Amino acid sequence: MTRALRQVPLYSFVILVYMFLFVPIVLVIANSVNGDANMAEWGGLTTRWFKQMFEDDVVLEAIRNSLLIATATTAISTATGTLAAIGLRRAGWTVRAVTNASTYSRLLMPELVLVVGLLVTFQAVNWPRGFGTVVVGHASLYTAYVIMIVSARLARRDPYIEEAARDLGATAARALIRVTLPEAMPAILTASLLVFAFSMDNVITSLFLSSDLNTLPLVLFSLMRTKITPEVNAIATFMIALSTLVILLGLSAYYWLRSARRRRSMGRDQGARS
Repeated sequence: MTRALRQVPLYSFVILVYMFLFVPIVLVIANSVNGDANMAEWGGLTTRWFKQMFEDDVVLEAIRNSLLIATATTAISTATGTLAAIGLRRAGWTVRAVTNASTYSRLLMPELVLVVGLLVTFQAVNWPRGFGTVVVGHASLYTAYVIMIVSARLARRDPYIEEAARDLGATAARALIRVTLPEAMPAILTASLLVFAFSMDNVITSLFLSSDLNTLPLVLFSLMRTKITPEVNAIATFMIALSTLVILLGLSAYYWLRSARRRRSMGRDQGARS
């Protein structure tokens, strides 16, 4: 048996896995432009389900709420998690152990348990459920992802580079901004994109902490409880497109920043040679 024939089962398994992952997404996108309202057969291309979605005030409000919550969550989680990851590199063993235990527990513990604990806490301090509680709930959960991703990036960097910057006269803040953060920027950007995507499609935390505040996943969930309609597929397709757009914008911003930093570095090198 040749090597190519021996690899046929492996390739077949990989193809089946990719079909299992992506065929449902393709079906959702196809049914979002299907003219048949019952989705029993192909009724031709149409965009009326998207038009119906954007004419629904409930859906529009949910889109606005989801974007605001995801943006606020991303900003808070990215800033807090990045600073925590940088601080852990300089903290003592006790602080690192406690922080790591808190981080891993948020990743391993069921989300429902964390949400119930947050809900009890909010009720104890008389904080009414709404936009603020949802953002705090999302940030409390997703900061752990930022800490892990940024910490993994910082663990691979040379710790003496920042010390060299301090020896050359840079202050602690300048060394952080000009040395540490640029080196960690790929991880920071990756973590922020993950947080945004997770916050956009979160159901459990939003359901328990939102009260009467609608988000796009909650509206989609309520519509699916009765019947899966073409509008449901249109909403799901919109979420896919929005997540893809955010990822592309984030990657474009990262490569632009990296190119700008490279140009500045080349300019400084040329100036030093002259």
